[in-house]
Formats: sequence, structure tokens, C-alpha cells
Amino acid sequence: MNIKNRLSKTIVAVATGNCSGGVSIIRISGEYSLNIMNKIFFYKKSIKNKNSVPKARYFYFGKIKDNENILDEAMAVYFKGPSSFTGEDVVEFHIHGGFINSEKILKLIIKHGAIQAQKGEFTERAFLFGKIDLVQAESILDIIEARSENAHLEAVGQLRGKLSEHLKKIKEKLFNIATITEATIDFPEEDYDFMGNYKIKEKTTDLLKSLKELSSSYYEGKLISKGAMVTIVGAPNAGKSSLMNSLLKMDRALVTSIAGTTRDYLEGNMVINGIPVTLIDTAGIRESNDEIEQIGVKKVFSKIEESDLIIFLYDENGFTDDIKNIYDEFNFKNHLLVQNKIDISKHISLNSDLDISAKKETNIENLKKLIFDKLIDKNFNSNSVIITNERHKQHIDKSIENLENALESIINQLPLEFISQDFRFALEEIGAILGEVTPDDILGNIFQNFCIGK
Repeated sequence: MNIKNRLSKTIVAVATGNCSGGVSIIRISGEYSLNIMNKIFFYKKSIKNKNSVPKARYFYFGKIKDNENILDEAMAVYFKGPSSFTGEDVVEFHIHGGFINSEKILKLIIKHGAIQAQKGEFTERAFLFGKIDLVQAESILDIIEARSENAHLEAVGQLRGKLSEHLKKIKEKLFNIATITEATIDFPEEDYDFMGNYKIKEKTTDLLKSLKELSSSYYEGKLISKGAMVTIVGAPNAGKSSLMNSLLKMDRALVTSIAGTTRDYLEGNMVINGIPVTLIDTAGIRESNDEIEQIGVKKVFSKIEESDLIIFLYDENGFTDDIKNIYDEFNFKNHLLVQNKIDISKHISLNSDLDISAKKETNIENLKKLIFDKLIDKNFNSNSVIITNERHKQHIDKSIENLENALESIINQLPLEFISQDFRFALEEIGAILGEVTPDDILGNIFQNFCIGK
């Protein structure tokens, strides 16, 4: 069923997910929401007569019944469209929690004419009915998936329109430039001073600067939203697992004096100054005839390639030949050199970034600070408007490419038709971020990542 056909249907889902909490919320949205409510919900205190319209945004207590069979006592609230989340008539039942109870009431609502909502369909309807733009719609998923306070704050800011307003200002300036360019083409007799009074070249240069700043913010934005992967690499028994446990402040990895204890990589999650970090403890790198250990070593390389930061850990023995080969291959990536076990050994001349004792937790807090500094640009301003979504970056980069083409055409004094086309293309890319022109398949890809009921 395509989007247009589904919009004519009333949808329903459990908005609180499949959990065993004390309360579940079942949400209905669409033309027949109130009609369904009137068929199955019986008020504790009458509201004049059974078919009266309940007061919007007002909670009512009553019973949910399937014919004469009472399924639950519940609270019900009616939101009259367009003053609702989706922009349609919406009804919510706040029922007792539990999978069986939620399923029975959900099936009853479907029996009375609703259809099961798809993933993200409530938010999709809010977008399609103009309650939110596409940036705000995507931010709802970011709020749900936020792994740190900073990620949550950034997502809330985008939901409130922080990024959208910034993009709309850029779009307005770009629209004005495109309009002037096309007016110059369409009305040559008016003698528009394209390059003089309107300063198209200067305005295009300023727009490029704004878009490039936004594009360059994606790396930090991605770290704040999705987090960073930090991989610890070293020889067997260099103390990788001890370091992981010290950073996580928990016994996540098994620690023994036997080399090769870690056969596969382990993951642990932490937050450093608001940045979610996935910490990877890898198998020690060495020549081995052990098949399992060989598989673990192979996985190390895939994790190194994915990492935002590599910690090369060594002890008083320095780099083994195997670790030196890895370092030579991957030292172009963001990395730290860290010597471990300084409580029992002397420093060796490998120009380490920091000396630590994972076992005694010496300099662990300093290491966390160093990790943060390596991940985040010191010039990064956390109060700036940033992008956290790869889709947004792709459209911004295409818009930058179009504007650079337009600027080059202006400098080379090419026909205005070429310049106008590039401005229009740049404008469409910004509009695509906001969802002004978005094909159905793109919308499907965006909303399928949501949970059912949102």
C-alpha cells in the first residue's frame, strides 16, 4: 500500500513498545479515531450521551469493552486535528502494561477498522501533514537513540527547529540569488546590474562559507550523536584488557598473566565529556598456530579500519615486530602511543603520548582527557549549529558543489543560463534536507529506522 492510500486509513500501534511496565499507551491516528473510541471506551462518568465529542486534551477514566467483555480499566485522551502530533484526529488509551493486555486491546481496535501502523508512520504523518519538517522528524529518532546527554540536547535542539531555521535562512538567501539571476535572463530589457548592485559573486562566496562550515561540523556532530569507536591494539599481555577495565571502571574483560587470553574482540561503552565511546579490546597480535587466536587477530584489522581512534599500547618490551608492522600501516589514522605498566617498569624511548598503569589506574583520567582531545577539534564550538545526519551532509556537499560551479561560471563570465541552473540545483539540495521535495522511497528509508508506535 503506497503512502497516499495509507493516509486514508486510521492507524494504531502500541506507542510504548513491548514491555512489562506498569502502563502501556496505545495510539490511534486518523479519520475514524474518535469513532473507534466511542465504540470501545465506556466513560466512568457520562459525557451527556455516548456519541458526544469528548473535550480535547482532557483525560477520561473508563472501561475498554469488547461487547460486554471488559478488557481493562483505562484513561483515554482525544486530540482533535490539526492540534495533534500527526495533524489528524488522535486518540490515546493509557492502559495497564503487559504484552497480553496490549495485544488484546490492539486487536480490538483493529477489529473496529484501524490498521496496524508501520515503523515511524505516526512521525511520517506529522511530516506529511506539515506539523514538522524532515529534519525535525529525523531528530525524534535521535532523541530516542541518544547515548549521552550532549546527544540528547542536540537532538532536542533539532526537534525545536535549531538546524531547520539555519537552513531556511540559507535557503532564503539562495532563493533570492536564484530569482535575481533568472530575472536577469527573463527580462534583459530591465538592465539588471547582475554583477554590480546585487553583488552575486560576493553573496555566493558568503553562502559557500556558511555551507562549508556546516558540512565540516558533521564529524563532531556524528561523534556527539552516534559516538566514537576507540580500539586498543597491542601485543599479548601488554595490558589491553586491564586498560579496558580501568577505563570502564568495571571488570568487562578477563585479565590473566597468560598471553593470548583475549581471543576475540570485546566491546564496552562509556561517555567521555559528553561523547559516547565504544571501547574495543582486541586480541593480542602475535604469530600463533591456534586457529581461534588467528581468527581473533584477523578481526583486529577490521576494527582498526573502522576506528575513530587507535590506542597503541605497549609495555617495557616496546613494540613487537607484529605491532610495529600494524603501526607502520595505520599510523596515518588518529592514534595515541601509550606505555603501560609504569608501576613495575621504566619508560622506554618510543615517544609515548602518555605513560600509565592500567592495573594501578595511574593517569587513567589523563588518558580520558587525551582521548577526548584527539577526537574533538579544539576549535569546535559546541554552541554552533551542527549536523549529525549523513543524509544532511550529502545534500549540503552537493549544494556546495553546485555553488562552486556557479561561482566558477561567474568568474569565467559564462552565460547566465548555466549559472542559474547551478543555483537552482543548490536550492533543491537544501530543500531536500527539509523534506520539501522527497521521493517516497527516500521517506521509506528514513522512517523504517523508527520503532512501531512512533
